[in-house]
Amino acid sequence: MKPEEIDKIENIIKNNKPEEILENILKKIEDINDKDLNITIILLFKNHFNYFLMNNIICKFRLYKTNYILTWLTLINFYSLIYQLSCNIIIIYKFCISYKNKGFDVLNTIDNLYNRFKSYFDGNFSIPYFIYRLKSFNNNEQTINEMLSRLKLCHKLFGPDFFINYKIKRMTNYQFFDSSFEVKKMYTIYIYESINKIMLTMLKSIKIIPELQENINNIFQYS
Repeated sequence: MKPEEIDKIENIIKNNKPEEILENILKKIEDINDKDLNITIILLFKNHFNYFLMNNIICKFRLYKTNYILTWLTLINFYSLIYQLSCNIIIIYKFCISYKNKGFDVLNTIDNLYNRFKSYFDGNFSIPYFIYRLKSFNNNEQTINEMLSRLKLCHKLFGPDFFINYKIKRMTNYQFFDSSFEVKKMYTIYIYESINKIMLTMLKSIKIIPELQENINNIFQYS
């Protein structure tokens, strides 16, 4: 397909509904070679991104995947990236509606929030010092008060909706003091590990989204 032909097709795509163009493509697909079809699909993705974001068209081309390998690979790649992008956006969205400060700038403050959380357990290592030592602590009032203090800080930092939305088990002060020392230790470790896992997942999602967006944009570059 020559550059002027590509420009002509793109103008047609821009000025018509994507579903109508798809219908016409499928009617005449036997007359289109794989490379030209692939370019056309890429132009459709590029110019009607929102439509294809909400409508998966892979099933429409499933019968032709053996004869249109380039096109099929583009379709699979595009929707795989869209799926990954959607999953990571959902992860971030859930955190934003769960965290107590609804207006906070998640992209610029999540590192500070995570560091603050880890500081409650004495450290920035993979296993904070307090959690590391806790397993060997003996039953005494100071240790119990330290555990309770750190648990309260976590609850204050993230807010009640965070614990509810992520289904993190909560204990009242009465339940905490009424439980055995081993249960207190296990619960403190559980709270740390639960929140730490959520935070690490958030950080990973924030990091990977620009990469996914770049990969999607790369699909729009045809040769």
